Amino acid sequence: MKKTMIRITFISLCILIGIQGESAPVDFAHMGKIDPRFLPVLQEEAGMSQFNQLPLNIQMKAISEAGEPVFSAIVYTQNPETIAQMGVSLQTQHANFVTVHADRNQLIALAGSDAVQYIDAGDVQYPMNDLAAGAIGCDLVQSGFVDQQSFTGQNVLICIIDTGIDFTHLDFCDPNDPTQSRIVAIWDQTLTSIAGEQSPSETGCGYGVEYIRAQIEDEIDGSPAGFVRQRDTKGHGTHIAGTAAGNGSSLSSRLYQGIAPNAQILIVKAGNDFFPEPDIVNALSYARQKADALGLPVVLNMSLGSDAGPHDGTSAKSVAIDDFTSSGPGRIVVVSAGNSADQDIHINGSMAVSGSVDITFAVPVYSPNSGAGNDDFDFEIWFHGTPSITARLSSPNGEYVSQSSEGAKTNYTEDGTLFIYNSINASNGDRRIRFSVYDAQAEIPPVPGTWTVRLTNNSTGSIAYHGWLSDNYIGDSLIDLNGGDVEYTLGNTATSAIIVGSYVSRWRWKASNGTGVSYSGTDYSDDLSEFSSHGPTRDEIQKPDIAAPGQGIASSRSKDATVSDNSLLPGLLHYVNEGTSMAAPVTAGSVALLLEKHPASSASDIQNWLTQNGETDSYTGAVWNSGWGYGKLDIFRALAKSIESGFDTDRQILVYDQWINQWGYNQPSGELAAVRFTPSIAGEVTGLLLHASAIVNITDPLYLEIWSDLAGSPDQKIGNTLSLSADDIKPFTWNLIPSQDVRVRVVPGQNYHVVFYHESEGRTMGLLMENGLIAYRSKVNKGAGWLTHTYDFRVRPIISKNHGALVETKIWLEGPYDSSTQQMTTELWNTGFIPLTSPYSADPVSVGSIPSNTVDWVLLQLRTQATGSLLESRSAFLRNDGRIVSESGAQQVPFSLSSNPYYVVVRHRNHLDLMSGSAIPLSSGTSSLTDLSSNQNTVYNQGVKLLDTGKYGMYSGDANGDGQIKTDDKNDVWWDELGRGGYFNGDMNLDSQVKTDDKNDYWWPNVGKGSAVP
Repeated sequence: MKKTMIRITFISLCILIGIQGESAPVDFAHMGKIDPRFLPVLQEEAGMSQFNQLPLNIQMKAISEAGEPVFSAIVYTQNPETIAQMGVSLQTQHANFVTVHADRNQLIALAGSDAVQYIDAGDVQYPMNDLAAGAIGCDLVQSGFVDQQSFTGQNVLICIIDTGIDFTHLDFCDPNDPTQSRIVAIWDQTLTSIAGEQSPSETGCGYGVEYIRAQIEDEIDGSPAGFVRQRDTKGHGTHIAGTAAGNGSSLSSRLYQGIAPNAQILIVKAGNDFFPEPDIVNALSYARQKADALGLPVVLNMSLGSDAGPHDGTSAKSVAIDDFTSSGPGRIVVVSAGNSADQDIHINGSMAVSGSVDITFAVPVYSPNSGAGNDDFDFEIWFHGTPSITARLSSPNGEYVSQSSEGAKTNYTEDGTLFIYNSINASNGDRRIRFSVYDAQAEIPPVPGTWTVRLTNNSTGSIAYHGWLSDNYIGDSLIDLNGGDVEYTLGNTATSAIIVGSYVSRWRWKASNGTGVSYSGTDYSDDLSEFSSHGPTRDEIQKPDIAAPGQGIASSRSKDATVSDNSLLPGLLHYVNEGTSMAAPVTAGSVALLLEKHPASSASDIQNWLTQNGETDSYTGAVWNSGWGYGKLDIFRALAKSIESGFDTDRQILVYDQWINQWGYNQPSGELAAVRFTPSIAGEVTGLLLHASAIVNITDPLYLEIWSDLAGSPDQKIGNTLSLSADDIKPFTWNLIPSQDVRVRVVPGQNYHVVFYHESEGRTMGLLMENGLIAYRSKVNKGAGWLTHTYDFRVRPIISKNHGALVETKIWLEGPYDSSTQQMTTELWNTGFIPLTSPYSADPVSVGSIPSNTVDWVLLQLRTQATGSLLESRSAFLRNDGRIVSESGAQQVPFSLSSNPYYVVVRHRNHLDLMSGSAIPLSSGTSSLTDLSSNQNTVYNQGVKLLDTGKYGMYSGDANGDGQIKTDDKNDVWWDELGRGGYFNGDMNLDSQVKTDDKNDYWWPNVGKGSAVP
């Protein structure tokens, strides 16, 4: 979720030492190798009650047989065998560290061992589709628009490390049997097992409680009930799971279906409000072992992060992520970028030799919390290498603490408790200085005013530094880092992880209580979320990778979580949330779609497909940049290009409205409203975005159509009419309307219109309009003709193309072929009788205009075997020179199939179809002519007729299109249409008239002939 008032307490370590009031520095002595945050648990006088007040990083995991508390830690070592021989419980192992569970005596022993470099508590991690699916092109991927395949995450595992899941939610059950769960297992790290429960059997995961699918299903159907104790009381994990993998089954409309609705789901509940880093590392190991056992590729979603740490990909979590992705094919990790870009938590600069720099913080007047250890702020400074630095922290009234060598000091003052820790970090060998100010005593919280960190360079050369205010709230108030900025604020920096920023997909919605809700402040619709953290990493790696919809995301609600009324959506099973946490699962679900097609792909493969096919627009600007990464996620482009790099794939959302001013328009029954659009690519109208206003009270459907253009106004309908149920229209927000069934293809530079209307007598359809910068593309028709509206309707057509294998072919039709010109006649085009909609039910597409010199519509089809099933059909136009051309007149007719050899079938409405004699290699890059007109041996079974010397054509006379020229073609079709002019199948020579010569000259000579196409 978006970080608003989360307090990140990295160090409150001296609260428990018992020194009151006076200055008393902590002497590390031989304990210099242990994270000072462990000091409270190492005190001899520490009792069990005190462990309830430990810093958030320090998590008591269990009680040993000797009655000692056991804690999780990250131990940096090159000799894990030595650690194991000491009787310490190893969890997971990596190249230079292990995660352990150890009691205080074992921690002390580890600190004294030569095999141990450092014992780290780790940094605490915090929580960081309906519209989302349309925004990223997922609707096209799921519907089979890419390579004639539907991708839904089948046979892919999505692992979510978060606050758990509401496993009873129908979005995670089999849609055909709600007692069957799609969750393969849940590991609840926060529970201690009781009778009948077990910890995971995977190596290094022997704590917490694991529930397997059979136990989850028993709980769902009540046999027995009460066994599975895992609950998502925060709701964060359930929301994320719904976005990535929910199937939407909880609503009949499946309105909030996730990105990969058929994926398998693995859950690790690693915490509620915060998540210790060792547990995250262990969760990665668990996910890898589960995926191995299941034999499935896995994408792991981690919508968690921390503003503390090295920010260079060397933290334990980052190393564990890189180890996970390199452990085998099909191992991908997606993480959220963080939510700190609206708080200026970063600062950087350089110091000359012997130079100093002051960094100041403005602590506002605030209301302290009751008790001790809960009013604090933390700051970290990192340097490359090991320069000698003196660091000093001063309070507004002149109290201070200073440290010039490795070690930690604490000063208890009347201004609050001041702590400093100067060390060489074990993960990367860089110097880190950590500062903390807190209330060791409840009555002495940090005072308001200006606090100062002074850094002095004692080295022989100039040095650069980066600093982060990792805990910047005190009480209910935000601390100001003077001179801070939003750069380098990523909460995750693993090199191999896909790091995801957030942009706004929904700014307003109507809650379940009927209230119209919107975010406050500047409207950032379509733009980068103000909170989305920026890159690069501290070592200048270009991260984030991509941005995805993350603000205003509607997804599954946990029944055990409290959700505000303004966020809860109608049906009470979903709610709206925001944050890079929400953008990450949009991307993780997209990765699952890629893994379904390419289960053995590597992390770099996936990363490249996503970043090389990001969408750019006026909001993203040039990419890569520190906010957007490589642009907006587009899984449609990425998947198509992953299948074949030569695919001519593109998608555009045509936007003519701007977010200046808003105006509600109430459309009455019978009124037509329209928005003119002009695509810049050739493609299909695959979707429409329509923003309703707050009041939608129609009862009958809303109808949407595409019309051709005449002098800037709608002329006539093309394609099919879409009917959108009134119950499915969401007021006061965007509505994504898939429109592939409209069957309309468009060409660049030509005008078209979206026309919408309803027939609910006495009722109105509320539409949102803009009355700021007007594009004058909106029109209304109240019955007396089209009038230009002075506002802009918020209606956005989505145009998509996916052009793969290119077919370039030539045929002749008996009848219109004229031996005197050696071309075909174009009487149907000359007289305007060729319809804008194709007559072939296999591809009944509509176009806005007919290309010049067209003889008629034809149908092209592809199959891989001569007797195999048809893979794709495409309506096209036959030109008078025999060339079959696309709707734009191009000689290459594109299909969505990838490059392969295909048999090419040509069909015409009153001629016998034909097929190429062999499979023709077709490519998405270039094409060569498949000439089926000059040699009968190039046609399957020589199924063509000699028309002229060296000219072969398709037999005329099959008026009813059944593949046979028989008496019923004459009796049932020609005879019924005799004497009529226009577009009729009885017109066998295509001269726009049904006459006797159609029967005598074309049908009669061919009676008894049948199609040679099997």
